[in-house]
Amino acid sequence: MKTTRLYSLSRYDAVRWKYECCTQEQLAAYRRQIDSLDQHIVELLQQRARVVEEVGNIKREAHLPATVISNSLLLSSNPLNEGRGIDVING
Repeated sequence: MKTTRLYSLSRYDAVRWKYECCTQEQLAAYRRQIDSLDQHIVELLQQRARVVEEVGNIKREAHLPATVISNSLLLSSNPLNEGRGIDVING
């Protein structure tokens, strides 16, 4: 006759298993969200690279310098730098 062992979880183990299970599900959901955001970031960076390449082509054809100091100063008003403690002018 085949016997089946039944394992009894202590109350602590049952609670720990419940939270580990929920925690793993939550973490997996966050990982999926992060992966989705990463994919979106990559797509935006690729789009930005295409625009930068077009700007470079226009500047090359017009014999303009690649960078202009006054444009670099505009970084201080860039919305990406606001609220992040980034001071591109003073370092």
